[in-house]
Amino acid sequence: MVSLFKNRIKRLPIGLDVGESGLRMAEVRQQGQRFVIVKTLQHEQPGARPREDSQDGAKQLRRRIASLVRSAGIRRRCIAVELNPPEVEFHPLELPSAALANDETKVGELVRWEIDRLLGDASVSFEIRHWLLPSTKIPGPSVMGTAAQREAVLEMVEVCDAAGVHCLSVEPGSVALSRVGRLLKNWDAKDLWGMLDLGAKETRLILCVDGVPTVVRRAGSGGRAWTTRIADSLQLGVRAAEIQKREQGIAHSSRGVRGGPGGPPAREVASILLGALRSDLKDIASEIKQSYEYALSCYPTHRAAHLILVGGGAAMRNLPDFLGDALQIPVARASDFLAEESCGISFETGKTKGFDEFAVAVGLALPS
Repeated sequence: MVSLFKNRIKRLPIGLDVGESGLRMAEVRQQGQRFVIVKTLQHEQPGARPREDSQDGAKQLRRRIASLVRSAGIRRRCIAVELNPPEVEFHPLELPSAALANDETKVGELVRWEIDRLLGDASVSFEIRHWLLPSTKIPGPSVMGTAAQREAVLEMVEVCDAAGVHCLSVEPGSVALSRVGRLLKNWDAKDLWGMLDLGAKETRLILCVDGVPTVVRRAGSGGRAWTTRIADSLQLGVRAAEIQKREQGIAHSSRGVRGGPGGPPAREVASILLGALRSDLKDIASEIKQSYEYALSCYPTHRAAHLILVGGGAAMRNLPDFLGDALQIPVARASDFLAEESCGISFETGKTKGFDEFAVAVGLALPS
């Protein structure tokens, strides 16, 4: 797809997801047409992620990566690292069809000129890349441009080098997730499917046509904001609210069992959590619906297919049912596909737990 910093190498790199809640690493081995997850490892980060553009933040990140490298025994290995908003922006662009059809046209230069015009900030230097969008007869974007802050890219490379690993590439998590999604199912040529990354800071949506990300956008708030809502509703501390969120999830009208002796019914707690999060979840569902409608307007011969949940928030009980009811499309966690024969990803140990949280790291380790 697209890489912001890349050298050539035959061996698959280690995927390193530098997220708000911590580091997640995945090692993947290719076996024919399938990809086997050999190892996963994480390093949790309490509180907000430190900013790499500050001296203290870079030192903290270097120490965390070095600790993970020692634990995994991967010193001097090549890794691929994630970069996400606000350090990277996405710009769907409509370039003249004649320019795209002319082999002599330097599309990269056209993309750079257009993005420079849109950004209009001469004080910040950007690394600009692009990929072509699937063709359609409907007027609309033909290219997806990305603009990454050059200092953020170089800082990540330097941090990795200092931690004892070689940074092979830095790329957006959305690109990595599209690679994962392509392998989860034998998609029909007319399927328009999506990946919903439920992170700690925000929820991101990636919609793909022919396996190519055509819509990349923020869909709503993330897990930390949800925990705060729950803490306020139940009058709990943040830690206790996080436990309730993970253990109870949200209520589903046709489900629910009672809790243990002396405690409130689990369904009652889940109903309270749904009430606390209903506004956030409805906003996310609305953004997803509008995005599917927009993408289908650009590709009217396609149909809305699965929405696949990844990230830490994907584990919330009954969330797929809530979104499925709201969107009227199939919604499932990425881990739900691993048992299917057509899935091109598996764990060496046969386990499936944790795959949703490691999806970005796995995608970074996959070949472009």
